[in-house]
Amino acid sequence: MSVFPEATLDVAVRSRTLSFKFLAFCFLLECAGSFLAGLQLAHAAAATEISWDALVDPVKGQFDDPFEALSSSQLRSLGIVLRSRQALKGGALSDGERRQVQFELDRHEVLLQVAGVDIDGLLSQREDVARKKAAASLAANPALENETVKLKGFVIPLFNEAGKDLGGYFVPEAGMCSHLPPPPPNQMIYYPPGSGWEGAYVYQSAELQGRLKRELARQEISLLDGRVEMISAWVMAVDSATALDEPEDTPQQRSFSLFSRMKQYLTNGGTSEPQQ
Repeated sequence: MSVFPEATLDVAVRSRTLSFKFLAFCFLLECAGSFLAGLQLAHAAAATEISWDALVDPVKGQFDDPFEALSSSQLRSLGIVLRSRQALKGGALSDGERRQVQFELDRHEVLLQVAGVDIDGLLSQREDVARKKAAASLAANPALENETVKLKGFVIPLFNEAGKDLGGYFVPEAGMCSHLPPPPPNQMIYYPPGSGWEGAYVYQSAELQGRLKRELARQEISLLDGRVEMISAWVMAVDSATALDEPEDTPQQRSFSLFSRMKQYLTNGGTSEPQQ
């Protein structure tokens, strides 16, 4: 009897078996992809959209600040009163300077007294208020520890001299830490490198999503106006990021690009001229 029919049958069986295994493998891959996509959707749905105020500890982040009732001009006058009194107590002023300082002191004391400001009462509290304010600015909301959130703000990307991504900071308003004062540490977020997303320029508007952790991050960076100390009470492991504006030729982008090129130029010892 010929063996060829049996061999042919064996090949056919093996071929069908391989085809079945291949189809089963493809089915498993499709199921795995659907499962992972479902996990991603579930993770995205689990992210809570929050405001910047939600980052502040609702208890420890609050304190009675008697200086909040003062206007900016009254705060300025109070500062002049304090510095003038301190200057008059010292012996470094000439007679002419002493008369000028005394004139300014009297003038600003009258302005504050007419407005009903308790000058001595406020000045006696300034150190205690400063301590409470510093503690409140570091108080991060414990309810958001290890929570996945998303919020909108402005990025300050960090790069080294070689252009490598070093993460960055996320702040509530454009211009903070440069043209504007920095936000309190509990309203600034540091995001480490490795998220797969880099800000295109300083103060690019974006929405970040990720897991929050209460952790103090502190470093000095070079920004548009010079060296700035950055202190944040939050660290975010970024899962996703969405730019809310197109990376067009904006003034912020031009300033950041020029700053980056100039820094690279100085780092290289002036061997390559930065282009405009």
